[in-house]
Amino acid sequence: MAASLFCAERVTSPTTDEHLHLARGVAWWRAPDTRLSWPHPPLGHIVAAAPAAILYDGPPIEGMRGYERAHMSRVALAYFGSYEQARFHLRTARWVMIGLALLLGVYLHEWMRRRYGETLAIFATILYAANPVLLGHAGLMTTDFPITLVTFFALLQLHDYLQTTTRWRTAALLLAIGGLVTAKLTGVLIALLLLLPAIGFAIAGRG
Repeated sequence: MAASLFCAERVTSPTTDEHLHLARGVAWWRAPDTRLSWPHPPLGHIVAAAPAAILYDGPPIEGMRGYERAHMSRVALAYFGSYEQARFHLRTARWVMIGLALLLGVYLHEWMRRRYGETLAIFATILYAANPVLLGHAGLMTTDFPITLVTFFALLQLHDYLQTTTRWRTAALLLAIGGLVTAKLTGVLIALLLLLPAIGFAIAGRG
C-alpha cells in the first residue's frame, strides 16, 4: 500500500481542488485570521498543510490577491504562482495524508487482532490496503480521506463504547466526534447519527 501510494504521488499532477485545500491549510497557519476556511472545517487542511506552512517562505498570505474578500480561487492561484515551490509543498501535504492512511491501517489491524484474532486482522488489513477507492484518495490533499479516517475511527470507538463503557472509551468516542465535526461539513450529520445510540445507552444506564 505504501509503495503504491508513494509511487502514484510522484506521477500525479495536482487535481482540480488540491491547490485550494493546500492554500487554505497554509493560510490557517500563516495568515492573521481564518477567513479562507469558510468552505470547510479546517482539521484535514491544517494537519496536512503543517509541513508546508513550516517550509513556506513566500509573500504574506494576507497580501495575496483575493484575500480581503476571502476569494479562495484567487488566493490559491497566487500561491501557485511559484509553481515549483507550491508543488513541493503539495507533495509534503500528500505525504502526510499517506502517513495517516498507513497509521489507520495499523490501527485497524490492532483493533481487529485484539477482538477477533490475528487471522481476521490480517484479512481485514489486506482488504483495507487493497481498496481502490481508498488508494485513489489517500494520497491526495483533499478533505475526502480525512473525513473517511475520522468516520472509521468513530465507528470503531462507538462499537467499543457500546460493548463496555469506560472513561477512556468515552473520551475516545468524544474525540472521534470532535474530529468528525471539524473535518468536513458532512461530518456533522455523521456525528449526530453516531451520537444517537451513544446517548440512548447513556440514558438507559449502560453508557
